[in-house]
Amino acid sequence: MSTRSRNPPIGAAGERGFSLIEIMVVLVIVGIATATVTFSISPDESKVLRRDALRLAQLFDIAQTEVRTDGRAIVWQADEKGYRFARASWIERPNVVIPTASTQVLDTFARDNELRPRQWEARMRRVDAKGPIVLTDEWVGPPWEVRLSDGDHVVIVRREASGRFVVVSP
Repeated sequence: MSTRSRNPPIGAAGERGFSLIEIMVVLVIVGIATATVTFSISPDESKVLRRDALRLAQLFDIAQTEVRTDGRAIVWQADEKGYRFARASWIERPNVVIPTASTQVLDTFARDNELRPRQWEARMRRVDAKGPIVLTDEWVGPPWEVRLSDGDHVVIVRREASGRFVVVSP
């Protein structure tokens, strides 16, 4: 009589691959991981809007310092796509020692790292300001505010009478 068994041992030839249940479990785990990564990558719109407002407040402060240093007023212009700062250009005239400021050609800070024209990071729906935003060399001035809205969220960049710029949510 032979000592060998006719049935192969368990695990030798009986299991040749993964079962359907094992494959389904792996697919569910991969799906959950993918969804988690996707949700964590997409930015929160309110945070993007607030980041735009904080950057704008910093740029207003830089522009205000530039005005006090240079003496020429700076105007801020914006729409739903982006914004820019502009001021009069210095013009040198023949036989005149002191250059004069001219608004015929505006300096839009195209080569300035801080005050260059920029696009909004958030998908802006409205940019509201009561009147033009003009930064002058006055240390104390009337307060004003710029209201930024992406349609769902609103953030306000406010200039206080003391000259300080703050970002608030209504």
